[in-house]
Amino acid sequence: LVIHPDKSVTSPSQEVIILGFVINSITMTIRVTNAKKERIKTFLIAAIENPIDISIRQVAKIIGYLVSTLPGVQYGALYYRYLEMDKVSALKISKGNFDAPMTISKDGLVELRWWVNHIDESFNYLMIPPIDITIYSDASLQGWGAVLGDTSSGGRWSPDECTNHINYLELLAAFFALKSFCTTIQGKHVKLMIDNTTAVAVINNMGSCHSRACHSVGCQIWQFCVEYNIWLTAAHIPGAKNVLADKKSRHFQSQTLKQCREENNSGACPGNFSCPRLAHPALVSTVGPASCSTSSGSGTQSHTADPLSLSENNSSPLQKAETFSMSCLRQQLLRGYSLRSIEIIESSWRDSTKSQYQVHLQKWLQFCMERDCDFISPNLPQALDFLSSLFDSALSYSSLNS
Repeated sequence: LVIHPDKSVTSPSQEVIILGFVINSITMTIRVTNAKKERIKTFLIAAIENPIDISIRQVAKIIGYLVSTLPGVQYGALYYRYLEMDKVSALKISKGNFDAPMTISKDGLVELRWWVNHIDESFNYLMIPPIDITIYSDASLQGWGAVLGDTSSGGRWSPDECTNHINYLELLAAFFALKSFCTTIQGKHVKLMIDNTTAVAVINNMGSCHSRACHSVGCQIWQFCVEYNIWLTAAHIPGAKNVLADKKSRHFQSQTLKQCREENNSGACPGNFSCPRLAHPALVSTVGPASCSTSSGSGTQSHTADPLSLSENNSSPLQKAETFSMSCLRQQLLRGYSLRSIEIIESSWRDSTKSQYQVHLQKWLQFCMERDCDFISPNLPQALDFLSSLFDSALSYSSLNS
């Protein structure tokens, strides 16, 4: 064993300087030395003043300095990824020439300014408190789900969100899970159980250089945690064990569908989608189903109204469903066609034709209400999604073509 006197502390001390960091055993914190802070700020200010014609080597040097301070800057890892992405892009263009010039992006400049403004007050804790709460989250291509003890939350993706990669959706699901249980987890150490290793890595590493979209969500997650004094740890759970969160991400209590059906009971067709749409209904309080109460001498009896109960009491279920679908189709046609045109269209539908297409018309109506798409004029991706769902339900090509 070789002892290095210059690197050793021979007398007891509660604060020691080692490798450019100040370690304090009273506050149990670590921070960057003042000399190192000033040296780094000099490089940062020079880069901010000349972001257009700076060499790739100089940017790489700045990134190296920033990364070297991360043990003493608690949230520093959030604020160098865009610089790294700028450097990688510039190296691809220059074919690996570090002496070639490059331009720092606006996002990169924001990161540089953050360091200039925060490095003086930044520090990090030597010990992290134990985990207080565990949340399970999951995402599917349809929606997201989260479970905290006996409480659960979830919602459907908006049309724009559902087009993203599953890695992005898993991170977004984790973000919504934290928002859903915000009042419960404030000021605590939260452990997120996620069945996606990419999402786990992005959260634990405070960002990623591989995907701007994933890094953006990762930054939003941590900024939310900073605002509510939450420390976050992510861990992987096999998908087969993440059952409850997975179920919430695939089964929804559609607020839009319920409200549209309530409008239909009052005379409006759910196909017009005049009701407001909640992209993430589980983030707000859920209203119970509409009920009808009748009083009698023996007490009060309640029952939930059937959304298909639009005809007389003696109508058969098939007649009720047919009336519901055909009336909605007529209301939709009224949006863009003249009354005479609609009469001609309806007269061409024989009873046998209505019966033949009744089942699929019901499925299409249900699909439109769940996806909030136009009953008569959907866009192409929505129509293809509907046909794909029919094909997955074991319908043949000939059935789909008809």
